[in-house]
Amino acid sequence: MNGYLLFIYHEILDRDALVEYWNGLEKALEGQDSEDVISYGRIDRLEGTGDIEAVHLLRFPSFDAARSFYQSAEFQAIRPLLQKGARFFSAALDGGRWTDSKDRMPHTIGRTRKAA
Repeated sequence: MNGYLLFIYHEILDRDALVEYWNGLEKALEGQDSEDVISYGRIDRLEGTGDIEAVHLLRFPSFDAARSFYQSAEFQAIRPLLQKGARFFSAALDGGRWTDSKDRMPHTIGRTRKAA
């Protein structure tokens, strides 16, 4: 199953640092089995809260491959530029589909919000 790296940009702090990060990211991804799925395109907010300036979604052959790239020396070397350039959220995501509703979001099983 595919794995993904998701970056949601909430606020741009230093665009020059981001341009340097993006150039470094292209080099870091050379030779990787990855693909841009969503790459800084138009956003039309439909619902929800919080600022979103951009979204970047990269596909890898597996969850482990996505996490491995994020933890690689090549990515870690350019990560400070991303941190300088934007306020963002990032996550490694496991692809695929959980067909049985009771098995979806396994990390939340047993979690219940108590009424105030």
